[in-house]
Parts: sequence; C-alpha cells; structure tokens
Amino acid sequence: MAVVSCNAGSQLNKARNTKPRVVPRNEHKAARTAKSSRTHPAANRAASIHQFAEHARRAVVILRGWNRLADQFAKRWAGFNAIYNAFSGAERERLMAAVASGLTEKQARGILLSVAEAIAYFAELPPGDLRRAPTDERFRARTRADMRAVEDTSLSATTRLAHLLSVVYQVRCNLVHGGKNAADPRSARLINDGELIVRQVFDRLIANASAGS
Repeated sequence: MAVVSCNAGSQLNKARNTKPRVVPRNEHKAARTAKSSRTHPAANRAASIHQFAEHARRAVVILRGWNRLADQFAKRWAGFNAIYNAFSGAERERLMAAVASGLTEKQARGILLSVAEAIAYFAELPPGDLRRAPTDERFRARTRADMRAVEDTSLSATTRLAHLLSVVYQVRCNLVHGGKNAADPRSARLINDGELIVRQVFDRLIANASAGS
C-alpha cells in the first residue's frame, strides 16, 4: 500500500479546496495581442503603415476639398459647440440638450418649417457614419432613427429639431474626421443644408441668451 506523507496530503487537500482563478476576457485579449505582436512583428508594422497611409489619404482629401462652404459650416458649428458645452453628457447628448432647452416650441416650429426642404433631403438618404463600412447595418442606423423622430409630428418641436441637429452632427463628423470631400455634389448639399440649419439654431440661441442676460 502506498504511503502518503503528511506534507503531500496537505498539499493535495489544498489543491482540492482551491478554486481555479477565472481570467477576465480582457486579460485573455491582452495576452493574445501581446503574443501576436511578438509572433508577427512584421505583420503588425505592415498594418500600422497601412492604417497610417489610409488616414494620410483622408487628410489630403479633406484639405483638397475644403472650400468656402466647408469653412462657413465649420465656423458655425464651432460657435454652436461653444453653446452646447454648457451641458453635460456625450457630445450628441449635449447638442440635443442645448436645442431642446434653449428654444421655445414656437421658435423650433418656425425653424423646422423654414428648413423643410433640407429635412426632405436628409430623410431621403440620411448621412452614414463613415467609421463603418456602407454595408454595415449600423452605417445609417442612428441617422435613420433621428430622421424618424424629426418627421414624427406627435413629438414636441424642440425634440424634433434636436434630432435634426443630431443628423447634422453626423455631417460635421464626416467632414472633419471621415475624409469627406466638401466639393463632392452630395457632400456639398449636405454641408449646405447643415449650415443653414445650424445657422438658424445658433442665431436663435444667441438671441435668447442675450435677451435673458
């Protein structure tokens, strides 16, 4: 008969009573990433070079296509940005809050009526999120949802206008970060309509703030 020493038996009992450590998924991912970097350094360098080249290409497109219209839109948005930074939350939440709380129902209805043609154009084909591929089902998901809210007359005018600014925000992101060429006919139309909407909202917010100060 085999004889188990006291020390060995103690170790055996300890092993039985010790629960295996559960490694978080992020640790597994980090370990795999580190292993991949060590195993395939050349592939990682190639991927980095490809990514850098793609972003450089976008930068060139932005600069070549940047025109007076893009400049006007960017400046107007910068002013609007200064206003909605008074609110908290993610950027889209802040800009929607500024519209919903900074305008009256009458003012919002007036703006919606004055930009009806722009609304119709956005509704026909809302701008996509250029961080995603056009084949990705999420490419236009957010802006389509926003446009449904804009066209929902059961909602308040301020809520509808806030969702419209959320769509214009996507135009702004695509122009500044997505490598959009402002001289492209569709981009030019989106930027032109976006500038019109932001200008009216911005001017009204400034007027309301001045009247209340």
